[in-house]
Amino acid sequence: MLPQSQAGLEYWQKLMKFMPPGIVDFDHAEAVNALAQGQVAMITEWSAFYPTLTDPSKSKIGNCLAITTEPKGPAGLKPALGGFSLAVNAKSNAKSNAKSNAKKQAASWLFIQWITSEAMAKPYLEAGGVPARTAVYQDKAMQDKYPFVKPMVESWQGGVPDYCPRFPEWPAVSEVIGEWGSKMMLGQVTVKEGAQTIGQKTEDILKKAGYYDGKKPLLK
Repeated sequence: MLPQSQAGLEYWQKLMKFMPPGIVDFDHAEAVNALAQGQVAMITEWSAFYPTLTDPSKSKIGNCLAITTEPKGPAGLKPALGGFSLAVNAKSNAKSNAKSNAKKQAASWLFIQWITSEAMAKPYLEAGGVPARTAVYQDKAMQDKYPFVKPMVESWQGGVPDYCPRFPEWPAVSEVIGEWGSKMMLGQVTVKEGAQTIGQKTEDILKKAGYYDGKKPLLK
């Protein structure tokens, strides 16, 4: 593991003493609710949760909400990017190997073109989405209405797009990271032990898939 990565994990562990009990089991909704109820001072979450935090019927923080980028580390601002994608499904359903018919594929492609069009950028943003069209983020009305726009766009400038790499083995790798990352946070293993285990299990997954012996080509 790179020394920078090791230092980052060690720092994360130091922050644990400032986090609420049970934080390891929190999902996104629980983290947002903790802030909405005034139980924590800050969270790192998506823009889609903004309506919840500003809804008086769901949030107690009122106009105390402020939004900014994550703190910069020694390497600068390096937030994770990923999770948003649209594609045409080649399968009719999960239990069948039959391909979807050409008519459905064409309809899916038309939908993708429509939902990602410039005309739909504003409605998509207002519905909680993250449009790929950058012009909407320059709209002064949108910046004023949604305070998360400017810091969100700023964070992209140093974002890490390989945070969730899109390749078949990622789900298995993600499970390993989640399991041993949780063990580190709970203090069941040291950061060094946890990181080494994640590295070894990840290599095992990639080796079994055939990346190391050339049986499976690299995707990038």
